[in-house]
Amino acid sequence: NRRLKDRSLGLYSISVGVLSNLAVLAVAGEYRAIYLVFCVTPFLSAAFKLTLRQVAGLLGLSQVGHLLVIAGLWLAGQPISVGYELALWLVLSVELLVVSQVSISVAAMRRHLLAAYGEAERLATADPLTGVLNRRALFDSIDVALRDPEPRKGDDTVLALIDLDHFKAINDTHGHDIGDQLLVAFTAAVRANIRSTDRFGRYGGDEFVLFLRGTTRELAMSVFERIQGALAAIQLPGLAKPPSASIGAITVFRGLSVDEAIRRAEAVLYEVKRNGRAHAPIVDGDK
Repeated sequence: NRRLKDRSLGLYSISVGVLSNLAVLAVAGEYRAIYLVFCVTPFLSAAFKLTLRQVAGLLGLSQVGHLLVIAGLWLAGQPISVGYELALWLVLSVELLVVSQVSISVAAMRRHLLAAYGEAERLATADPLTGVLNRRALFDSIDVALRDPEPRKGDDTVLALIDLDHFKAINDTHGHDIGDQLLVAFTAAVRANIRSTDRFGRYGGDEFVLFLRGTTRELAMSVFERIQGALAAIQLPGLAKPPSASIGAITVFRGLSVDEAIRRAEAVLYEVKRNGRAHAPIVDGDK
């Protein structure tokens, strides 16, 4: 088993166990009833790992193999009591059917646990309103990306801090429901204009972080422009003019922490807002 890629009791290792037990059955002689004890063990292990189809396949292997071993012993001239062997086979069939019921129950519990774990993981990493990465998951994701090998030569890593313009005024004037709708529509617009490998999450309130790895400044700027265009196309009841956002972006170099990268992007964002512009050219992070 230690030679296998999957060292847990998987299909192949349990199959070896079933075949080993059949070998015991072939050499046990008049003590073949001991096979009843050994045969169940692999199936108890299978209940915690395998699918129902795989368990059924192993049951078939065990039962057909049992009959073939007995037939081989009979053809070899060994004294065989057909009634005794048939009774042994039937008892074993009942045992394995009971074990298969355990497998069904365990498999159902495993499916429910995996679904619950997936939902818990999603809730732990997603912003409850917009569904994008929350702050903790966003920082962890970027931190992992920053430890990856550098992009190919000529590519950049860009981090952008995005702030919705006049969001507090929208909330105060039109209510938090409209503000929430704007956040949801904005995140949907951003996700439609970025790659699946890009990291995008909510930094807090109406501020979001977009992390683009393996891109160029020109491509990153085109992404910002598409986001601005998609944001301007959002129509919500009561809004007199299309929403907009300010974007401060920097290039990120290896060794820069997430907190420091966001702090530098925040300084660029404040400069952008002071100048009344949607976004400025991407600034070198080391400057």
